[in-house]
Amino acid sequence: MADVQLTDGSLLHLKIMTPSSIVYENDITTLTAPGEYGDIGVLPGHAALLSNLRIGLMDVILPDEEKIYFVLNKGFIEIAKDKITILTETAEDAQRIDLTRAQDSLKRAQNRIGGPSGDEELDKERAKDALMRAKVRIAAAKTSEKFLK
Repeated sequence: MADVQLTDGSLLHLKIMTPSSIVYENDITTLTAPGEYGDIGVLPGHAALLSNLRIGLMDVILPDEEKIYFVLNKGFIEIAKDKITILTETAEDAQRIDLTRAQDSLKRAQNRIGGPSGDEELDKERAKDALMRAKVRIAAAKTSEKFLK
């Protein structure tokens, strides 16, 4: 894909990529991403940055002031000039989350945390990640639902 040339510096170009695809690519005005040690807010003119991302909700504001949400599953954010690249294991548009499935995932993760496991440390860590993903997916679906009404 060709480089995007922004003329007046009032927009950012966002690309969200997973190992299997480009999930989203568009010009935006701002975003807030779930950084490893706290949320990262990005406006045009932001300093260059490379940082880890945690499981969490990313909100994006488009030029028409529409707000959209993505659930991210660990990864990296790179900010260079007015280009933002998100590399993540998975990224899910909050409007496409099935709330019932997310709630079922939450129950399964809670059961895994409380139940017996083979490799105790590995299973507990994976279960904690699954629990966090489920909680974020539920919150994202509910948040997205509010804005669609």
